[in-house]
Amino acid sequence: MSTKTDPVVRVQQFMIDHGYLPTDPTAHRKLAIYLRNRAMGQASRGLLLSGKTGVGKSFWLQTFCDQRPMYSAFQLERLWQEGRDVFYDQMKFIGGSVVQPHLQEVILDDVGDETGLVDYGTPIEVMKEAIALRYEMFKSLGSKTYISTNLDPEDFLTRYGARIESRMREMFAIITFNGPDNRKSQPQKNEFAETSLQNAV
Repeated sequence: MSTKTDPVVRVQQFMIDHGYLPTDPTAHRKLAIYLRNRAMGQASRGLLLSGKTGVGKSFWLQTFCDQRPMYSAFQLERLWQEGRDVFYDQMKFIGGSVVQPHLQEVILDDVGDETGLVDYGTPIEVMKEAIALRYEMFKSLGSKTYISTNLDPEDFLTRYGARIESRMREMFAIITFNGPDNRKSQPQKNEFAETSLQNAV
């Protein structure tokens, strides 16, 4: 396969063009396959990207942002404080519809960075609540969720318990980026367009 048609090369070039030095061809190949399947409507699960800071996790999630809400761990905790009903509605993304399944997709950034809330003396694990709600949407409507995390996949069990860990492995294609911070420069969010992403695979 020539470098012009190799989807891994195109994924790597897309990263370079947006300020990253791609250093993990194994992860890039998995990502290229997922993006190709997603573009063809053949991706049955969402995507979980794990790895250290600066390997491109949030960069790729931002390419999914067209018409998709994105929440950091901190924003999820703020959302919970606004009211449980507000939180549930946002996680279920009731603005979406079966006719427009992409409008049911939600992005959760920095999973594992939540600080923890206490509601009248009761600890609230907001991310577990969010993943449980997204799992319901996944099972009933096939709605996808996209996640970035600094946690290793092996850490999910310790952090969130067996039930959530099992659901996460069912909901997501998991790709781990290895290597150090490889950002050349800070990319600008407004450069990320769905059409540019589609051209990369």
